[in-house]
Amino acid sequence: MNVLKSFSKPGDSPKPNSGRRSFIWKTGAAVSAVLASAVAGVSKSNPEHDAGLNGEVDRLSNKLACLEEATSIRRLHQTYES
Repeated sequence: MNVLKSFSKPGDSPKPNSGRRSFIWKTGAAVSAVLASAVAGVSKSNPEHDAGLNGEVDRLSNKLACLEEATSIRRLHQTYES
């Protein structure tokens, strides 16, 4: 703010909260507040949600292992069929 005051004339005093600079300042403050609240909400870790995700990862890992085993058995059968 001292930079703005140094460019103004001695008798001039800028009107507070008017003009484009004020709009940009207020908009920046509003966007910052929204982003800060969004980041705070996302960063909170819910143990129940984490446990559910871990269970889902385990379930999918087991399913993948079964599918890989079935594929390898199919390939083995195909190898000995021909």
